[in-house]
Amino acid sequence: MNMLSFKSCSPKGSFFYLIHITISLFYWLGMGSLGYAHPQIKTSSKVAVEKYRTEISEIDDLNKKANQELRVNYAKALYLAQFAGFDANKINYTKGEIESKLIECIVYINTNKSKKAYDLLIKIQKENDALTDVQLNAKTLSVLGLYYYNTGQYDLAIKHFKDEIELLGSTNNFNQLYNAHINLGKTFVKLGNLQEAKLYHENAIRTIKKNNILDLPKQHDLLGEIFHAQKLFDAALKSYYKGLKANSRSTDRQLNSSLYLHLGNTYYMLVQDDSAQYYYQLALNNFKLLGDSTGIAICYSNLSRVYLELSKYRASIDYALKAINTIHDGDYKPIELGTLQQLGDIYGELGEYKNAELYLKKALQLAVQHNQKLAEIDCLKSLSEISKLQRNHEQSYNYLIKAYHLKDSLQPLTFNKQLAEMQTKYETEKKENEIAKLNQIKINNQLRLAEQYLQVQKRNYIIAGILLTTFIISIAGYIFFKQHKDKQAKINEHNLLQQQHEERQRIAKDLHDEIGSGLSKIALLSALSNQKEINSTYALKTINQTAQNVIDNMRDIIWTLKSENINLETLIVHLREHAANYLEEFPLKLTLNFQDEFNQTLNITKEIQHHILMCYKETLNNLVKHSQATNVTIDVSIIENKLRINIIDNGIGFKTSDPFNDEKNGLKNMKNRMEAIGGMFEIDSKVNEGTNITMSVKLN
Repeated sequence: MNMLSFKSCSPKGSFFYLIHITISLFYWLGMGSLGYAHPQIKTSSKVAVEKYRTEISEIDDLNKKANQELRVNYAKALYLAQFAGFDANKINYTKGEIESKLIECIVYINTNKSKKAYDLLIKIQKENDALTDVQLNAKTLSVLGLYYYNTGQYDLAIKHFKDEIELLGSTNNFNQLYNAHINLGKTFVKLGNLQEAKLYHENAIRTIKKNNILDLPKQHDLLGEIFHAQKLFDAALKSYYKGLKANSRSTDRQLNSSLYLHLGNTYYMLVQDDSAQYYYQLALNNFKLLGDSTGIAICYSNLSRVYLELSKYRASIDYALKAINTIHDGDYKPIELGTLQQLGDIYGELGEYKNAELYLKKALQLAVQHNQKLAEIDCLKSLSEISKLQRNHEQSYNYLIKAYHLKDSLQPLTFNKQLAEMQTKYETEKKENEIAKLNQIKINNQLRLAEQYLQVQKRNYIIAGILLTTFIISIAGYIFFKQHKDKQAKINEHNLLQQQHEERQRIAKDLHDEIGSGLSKIALLSALSNQKEINSTYALKTINQTAQNVIDNMRDIIWTLKSENINLETLIVHLREHAANYLEEFPLKLTLNFQDEFNQTLNITKEIQHHILMCYKETLNNLVKHSQATNVTIDVSIIENKLRINIIDNGIGFKTSDPFNDEKNGLKNMKNRMEAIGGMFEIDSKVNEGTNITMSVKLN
């Protein structure tokens, strides 16, 4: 189902376009005859100037509307742009005509007419040289950059986007400058240069903030692509969803299509095929409404990959063929090359080796023509495997040898040359040092031979003295070392006993505080459950809950005793799981913002881990019992080697000047726990506005 340009997808538009041309010709001829009949109109220069201004304004409005339609429907954008171009040409309004042609080029680039777009762009460049309009030159460079980007010529795309940015430096067109930075970032992602991609993403953000522009959603799309390339797929998903949210009030179908497509790519990498298929289908529907042939082809190709993963080979082949048919007359070699490779792999899976070989050879030919070395290597390896399956071992070997030779040719030859030069220099210096050393030894030997007879007896005495002194020092050192070692062993033994004693004390305290109180409560409720004053059902329910709490507390005490659990990553995972499991059954919305990346070398002691876990659990327990909250957010971060935990709820809160007064022993105990490990426990609460509890402690 090809989405073509104005000619094929808007016959109604073509009809109205012809009507417009006809009316305009009659109007022009009528005005000419009117001028001939009424010469006083010709002399009215003021009226003519006003009329010319009105016509220019109408052309500019048409181009503006066409630009807006570029984000919604390419066919309508082309229709409006061609109207504007016709009217601009009629009154010799060169700037308006060029702007309309640039819009036509964008449509052609995205509707399988890249060659037509390129030819038109070359003409526009010549017209711009005569016009010397900075804004138009910048727009032309931008469209040329888009052409090279869509046709896989990324180096040329980068050159034109950079030239565009340089030109825009002398203007106040900050929106176009922002888009240029975004386009450059996306191009560097395609080349795998994520450092440059991040730099231009930051430049785009800086342009927004510096010029007080509202947050534009395109930067979220670019950031998601950067995260995806780094295999940070969860972060990529968050960024894409932020982009969709930021674009929700806009009619920008073009950006939504891109975001849906990238969401599908990320879910595909996460092996979530259902979600990938869902977003690819959404992207496909939007690209069809937009009329974007390139996007349609990419969606077909990606859906083919999904069906291949699901072992639905025929459906996979159908979508791959649709992708190739969609762009068969264009110049979109990256899409065509990838799809041809995919078809070869599919037929290889089906055992249809002739078809597999046919499509892989087509892909190889494209890769060679367009200098796509990595794709060429992949094609050669796949052809080698297909030949092997057909028992053509000689051909399989030849393909594989070509692949490895090509891989070797991509090695960094400059680096090897530098390495060889450094090695030569090192060997030369080494030889020179050895020669100098040999010369010095020769001179010393000659001097020693000359003085040998006189110095022999003196040297013997000196040697004997040195040996005796060395022996005495060695004996003294051995005695001192042994005494020091014994003393250190006693100190270590004492410290170990002290640590064991403190550990026993802590465990005893935890058992008394966490387990003893619960068991006492169970014993008391069991004794009272037979009395009439006590509701036996309530007592049994409370006993059951208390017993469960005792089990959970015992499990946590045992968990903290295991040495393999005493590290920061394990603690953070445990905090996340406990919050999710504990709050799951309560009617509230839980948001977990846990920092995924941090300094892995940070150490945490058993004592710090234990106190943090106890305070964390007690805080969640208090929140469930007293807050009446419907939304809870837990933020866990590590900034400047400090672990910080924020627990925020929208509950009823409480009013008190000192939250750690005697009436709230639980809060006071938690404060004491955190202070015992050198940390802080802070509470910010307002009545009917919720509570924010912060725990923080410095790590080594």
